[in-house]
Amino acid sequence: VPAPNRTTTWLGEPNAKRDGIVFTSRSFRPNRSPKTCETSCMPITAPFRSTQRVYFDDLDALNILHNVRYVLFMERARGELFQALGFLWDDDLAKNPDKFHVVAAHEIEYLAPVRGEGDLIVEIEPEKLGTTSFVLHSRIVSMHGSKAYCRGRTRLVRLDPETFKPCPWSTRFREAITPLLVPPVVQAG
Repeated sequence: VPAPNRTTTWLGEPNAKRDGIVFTSRSFRPNRSPKTCETSCMPITAPFRSTQRVYFDDLDALNILHNVRYVLFMERARGELFQALGFLWDDDLAKNPDKFHVVAAHEIEYLAPVRGEGDLIVEIEPEKLGTTSFVLHSRIVSMHGSKAYCRGRTRLVRLDPETFKPCPWSTRFREAITPLLVPPVVQAG
């Protein structure tokens, strides 16, 4: 049974303001100028969906999407999610310290081959935000979601830029990600 969508929205009625973020019921929007909201001011839901294009050079000799491209598409979609939440790679570390992170693990399960060029959807769903780690689930599906090509899991670890040792995610990052987290499954009995 799929989890209900959790929505993080850029638009909505403000009712509480803290650290430049305006909160509404189960949603939030960063206080952003129109210039920094270049992508779109549309609601961000979990799973976050990104359209990725498969080009000829992404294919192997059998006209199948090369296995490493799946991970690349997941990474691009994750970058789009971060940007949509206001975490821009162009920002310096003082403004966006959370960009100083590494991939600690990738897991991927290939379910069906992608054949030929065309568009795919990458779905990213934040699963767990720990003190220094962050786990996301990913799926690559057909444009209408009727066919799943792979599913994966990525664990990121935030690093201190001076020591290169794990350090906590910022409060701003936590407030942006928390509304999108997959609710924990409660076991009956």
